[in-house]
Amino acid sequence: MNNSGSAVTFYVKDDIYAFDMACIREINARSGFTFVPTLPDCICGVINLMGEVIPVIDLCKRLNLGDEDYSERSCLLVISNGDDTAAIRVREVITSITYTEGEDFMPMPEKGIYSGIITDEKGKRITLLDAEQILDIKG
Repeated sequence: MNNSGSAVTFYVKDDIYAFDMACIREINARSGFTFVPTLPDCICGVINLMGEVIPVIDLCKRLNLGDEDYSERSCLLVISNGDDTAAIRVREVITSITYTEGEDFMPMPEKGIYSGIITDEKGKRITLLDAEQILDIKG
């Protein structure tokens, strides 16, 4: 039996990435955050989400892709893994998709920041990110 899953897709630069739906707490349309000095470069600030102060990670910088052109379509994906939670700043959310391992999903051979590659119905490749690795920021 093949494992299946679902994911939320979004743009980083001009490429499509995804997080597994299991780690998504919410998609937040706001783009404002409070800057905090002396944080690692990929953490652009914090937000207050229902009384919880959450770091905001610039995914483009976290993936070492430089600066992103954020717009009114940019948003924050609030993700969690165990006790770790962060708001991930992305250029634009696209949609949610389902995938089946072995058919349209190929896992990475080694654990890392990338979990695998999903191929959508149009043949586009989507990089599935590992939430645990994205949230593991050493500052």
